[in-house]
Amino acid sequence: MQNNDLVTQETAPDVIPSLLSVYQQVYSDTNRWCAASKFWPRNTINQLFDDEGHRAHEFITAYLQQLDKERILRGAREYRINSFNSVHTLSAFFLGIYLKNALKLNMEALPGVYENPQKNFAYFWMLVCLCHDIAKVIEEHSSEQPDVDSIDAFYKKYGICNRLTKNSKDKALFDGYFNYRLFCEHPGIEHGIAGACLLYDAMMKRYRIAKRYNIQYAGNEKKGVTHNGLHFCEHFQTNMLLVANTIAHHNLWRANSEITHDEYNTKMLTAYKNTPMECLIVTGNCNKISLCGPQDYARSVIIPELLFLLAITDAIEPIKAAYKTQQPEYISLLNAISIDMAPENTITIHCGSYLETMKNRTADIENFICAKRTIDNSRKTIALQCMRENA
Repeated sequence: MQNNDLVTQETAPDVIPSLLSVYQQVYSDTNRWCAASKFWPRNTINQLFDDEGHRAHEFITAYLQQLDKERILRGAREYRINSFNSVHTLSAFFLGIYLKNALKLNMEALPGVYENPQKNFAYFWMLVCLCHDIAKVIEEHSSEQPDVDSIDAFYKKYGICNRLTKNSKDKALFDGYFNYRLFCEHPGIEHGIAGACLLYDAMMKRYRIAKRYNIQYAGNEKKGVTHNGLHFCEHFQTNMLLVANTIAHHNLWRANSEITHDEYNTKMLTAYKNTPMECLIVTGNCNKISLCGPQDYARSVIIPELLFLLAITDAIEPIKAAYKTQQPEYISLLNAISIDMAPENTITIHCGSYLETMKNRTADIENFICAKRTIDNSRKTIALQCMRENA
């Protein structure tokens, strides 16, 4: 009997891990995701993805609090970030850490906040991913009738003093796109740019408080300021520009110059031409989010690998895809979908009963990300081959 068991184990095919298993592996190794030295989460991975979503929201808030970043969430206090968005965000957070390693993404270009490269990535991923949808509820509330008529009015309504678009080299693009979205066929406050503006303002206010009170210069480290036990490096403003720019870029809708039969695409093409939004017109793979990025990303203070990771993670995260149509139990959903990397640089999603949902979710992915989508209906899989060039 024991010998038969051994044969069964040796000849059994490799089991493709469910998303929940992948998240458990990431979650159990805090070195992979935690940039805070005193953050010890109390909940199991199953509890974080319970159907109410409250624990996911508490986890995100507590984690940001450990690094004195919870002020970011206060910018959207008019609309409390709902539990569903928190569950989607936490799912994307763990998924992105898995994909970063699986795709062998090089994050050495990230500014050196920490000497440990893994902790350094964890710091930037924490800010970029956990805050990428902080203005989503604001967008949803504005979809019928936006209550501002320009990005300047948005700044005024939310008390934003430190204007991202004043400091970002993409000012013309962000201003133009934000104002375009207010009056387009599907109007609303664009949540990527809005969230980036809220984050940048909150961090700059915190930084200026630190500079104003109890200023101490670090001795043998990079010059900066320390306040309430937290150190702000001398490049803090540039680092926050990187984070905010990444969030602002992740949801900019592309228009495809090669598509002629889609009325909405044609309207976007007309709106984008001969404006700063012209960089959102896709021809072939040009102007898509890619691992190498366009040459002007350096001008924009963008790390292509970080933006690519956020964009593709947000695009394939399944909770957002399934919730609006099927409203499944989160744990059941994450157990039903599996993921692996086969072949190299190809994300294969084993969708099971969620194939149609994931088809719809990824239908537009080739239009804005350099990735080739292949669907196998018999195996119920979607394969995304990630391109490393813009050719």
